[in-house]
Amino acid sequence: VNITPKALGPIRELIKVKIGGAIEDFQIDFSGKVIEQSLMLLSENKQGMLDVVDFGDMFYGEKKSRAPLLVNSSPFPLSFSVKYEDEDEVNGITPVEGDPYVKQIGMSPLDGIVRPFSELSLSLLFSPVLLPPPKGFEHENNKALFDPRPIGRTIRIECLDNNQVITLQVGGKAVAPLLHISPSSLRFGECPVNDRRDILLTLTNQSKLPVQYAFPAVAQFKFTPSKSTLPPMSTASVIASFIPAQLGQQLALQRI
Repeated sequence: VNITPKALGPIRELIKVKIGGAIEDFQIDFSGKVIEQSLMLLSENKQGMLDVVDFGDMFYGEKKSRAPLLVNSSPFPLSFSVKYEDEDEVNGITPVEGDPYVKQIGMSPLDGIVRPFSELSLSLLFSPVLLPPPKGFEHENNKALFDPRPIGRTIRIECLDNNQVITLQVGGKAVAPLLHISPSSLRFGECPVNDRRDILLTLTNQSKLPVQYAFPAVAQFKFTPSKSTLPPMSTASVIASFIPAQLGQQLALQRI
């Protein structure tokens, strides 16, 4: 028995079978339900279909992740694979090398199977890392560090079982932190052993994002507080202390 459905929904058909020598025809009742076999990409909280992800602004070296859900609402297992538009070959031709920063957006796993009436959590990661500038462009690169760099990538989730393609646009902006410290050179002068000398440091966050800072542990020196978070466009004070425990010369700390 072959069935070729043309619409979604329940189907039912009574088929009569004539049997030689029988008084009455034999009837067979065929029934079923035609469903759409497809995958859906939902947000982590299942609040709706997901086709755009914006990670917003973040510093180089930071990481942000999302965990979208790939849902199979059909009674059959569906396999999938993840493709990146910037890496796809068209007619055997490899795409021209574009912005290398786009590869800092990725999804895992790259393939798998979603079981019937179940869901699979995917990992979508954005981890911008500052790349070394080309030779001769270091000065221009340093000036552009504090301007948000938009980074975007198109991800395709392909299901070969039903020729379905889910397209996801992912983007974000990367920027370098801009933290000004004054004074930039600490000169404590002479200090008796087991005594202390203090210098007040002023830290100014000129970025539009909060900046986390931490001073290294240096013998004979102490910073209070040694680490904290500075809100955007704000100023904080740190006390730098010279506490010598032995005789000798101490080098000035520069650009802490």
